Amino acid sequence: MINADDWLALDVVETAVTKMARMGELAIVHGVCQLWKAGEKDLLRSGRQDYLNRDMTINHATVFASRECYQRFGLFRLDFRIAMDYEWLLRMRSSGVEINCSPNLLANMSMGGVTDRNYHLQRFEVVRAKMLHVGKIRALTYYGAGYLKTTARWVLEQVGLRSIVNYCHRHFSASKRALRPPPPGDS
Repeated sequence: MINADDWLALDVVETAVTKMARMGELAIVHGVCQLWKAGEKDLLRSGRQDYLNRDMTINHATVFASRECYQRFGLFRLDFRIAMDYEWLLRMRSSGVEINCSPNLLANMSMGGVTDRNYHLQRFEVVRAKMLHVGKIRALTYYGAGYLKTTARWVLEQVGLRSIVNYCHRHFSASKRALRPPPPGDS
């Protein structure tokens, strides 16, 4: 699922194919992604499929899927402009496809793409994908919680309390949890 301004790490195809061969015919492998901002290395982000129902915690640029996944469960839905990869991964997970994380660096991804520039459309599409595959109550809870967090963050920043925002992001963010290595047995 590589995009125009992303690139694969060296020898990654062989790594992914070897791992998928051990998993069976319905298999998805994802892994570590080096994020780049303005041409400089930024974050090194590991994927966590155990948080997928909460948020997009799999680095789409690192995803390798078997042909059978596409043949049996379909391609990307074109009515999703931004979150088509998230909807597809949720569809695969709810269909019983095995998703496995590689501890290796699989891809490099530039920040500032379409998703970063279209926050509200991205949130709307994530809610739609969750309604389809996770359930309406969880989807609406996600949207409401996101709205409250965004509003609280804005208010705290306006009154000069950015340190509280930083603390909460470091300790409670799902994407930050995704930066941590998976627990033993979750590979």
